[in-house]
Amino acid sequence: VLATTKTIYIVTNNTTVSDYRINVANTNKIALIVQSGIMKVLNATGTAINVTDNSFLWIEGSFQSTGTAFVLQFSGTLCKFNVVRKFRGIGDSTATIYNNNGTTASLFTDISGTNLSGTSANFISIDKDRNILNNVQAYNISGKGIDILNSDNIILNSFSMNTAGIGIAVTATVNNLFLNNSTFHSTAPLVFLDTTASVTTMMNTLAINTSNTNAFVSNSNNPKFINTIAANSTTTDISNGTANSINSIFRGIFKVKFGVCIIALAVN
Repeated sequence: VLATTKTIYIVTNNTTVSDYRINVANTNKIALIVQSGIMKVLNATGTAINVTDNSFLWIEGSFQSTGTAFVLQFSGTLCKFNVVRKFRGIGDSTATIYNNNGTTASLFTDISGTNLSGTSANFISIDKDRNILNNVQAYNISGKGIDILNSDNIILNSFSMNTAGIGIAVTATVNNLFLNNSTFHSTAPLVFLDTTASVTTMMNTLAINTSNTNAFVSNSNNPKFINTIAANSTTTDISNGTANSINSIFRGIFKVKFGVCIIALAVN
């Protein structure tokens, strides 16, 4: 348990430990940093780095969880203004990084890693509002690469590749902004706006190589796709084909090879 406020904890060895917990309420202003070049293995059956009800935290370094829960999880109602930076995570469970209705107004930048689980595990799931994700790199995921489950988030300069699930998924949220993102090589849709994912803006998006639809809009209000390259789908490059999708905007679409663009049934 890391419970001393205003403390920097620096990990300088790769000895396997159980977990790190920052879960004593209001022990704010803590930094957990793994020295460059070290992969810290955590073997707890629960969450490897568990943050509950704490703010102004700084988490940095490379971590691998061999347990059955998340590498990093934020939860509770008092999490805000946290920074996760230069974080490499290797997980073996339902998600590598899970913001479980936890931290808000926080920054996730220079994030990379994978999830080794074979049970549709995601890389990063954000179920809280007003966060910024920058340079997230999700590799070889059996589930979703970048999974947005809450509103008013900004996702920048990120990519997801080699997923068995959706590359970038947006579900039941409003006012999420995506700028300069790419997704490659999936057997599911590369970009998927699900039910009630309203007022989602996708600008400068590259979606390439899927055996499914490159970009799919389902029952989503006011989606905007601006400057999109969709290429090498074996089915449909861009689909906005459900009756409940309204006020859609598609501008600057560049479709390459194989697939077609479908904007049908929806009110536009």
